[in-house]
Amino acid sequence: MEFYLLLLAGAFIYLLLGLNEVIKKSEFVWSIFFKENLIPTILNIICGAVLIYLRDKIGDILPITEVTAVFLGLSGQVLFKKIGKTFDPTIETLIGKNK
Repeated sequence: MEFYLLLLAGAFIYLLLGLNEVIKKSEFVWSIFFKENLIPTILNIICGAVLIYLRDKIGDILPITEVTAVFLGLSGQVLFKKIGKTFDPTIETLIGKNK
């Protein structure tokens, strides 16, 4: 159970760090912040919980410890946000605008 709580703590830390960056901007809006972070946070928690649930079977590949659970919460969100930006049509990528 503590691994799941540490996963949630890592996700919460990431949200706080992201909020700390944007809350000082004059154009900050709570609804946009939640819109940009809701889906990556949910996907991160689901994937992290699955990895923690399977920790006995994947222990040789990825040993899940307390520190690993926190980093799953932090790094998973970064990964899902980057994937989301890759498919966002309003963001210009190396190849061009996504269509």
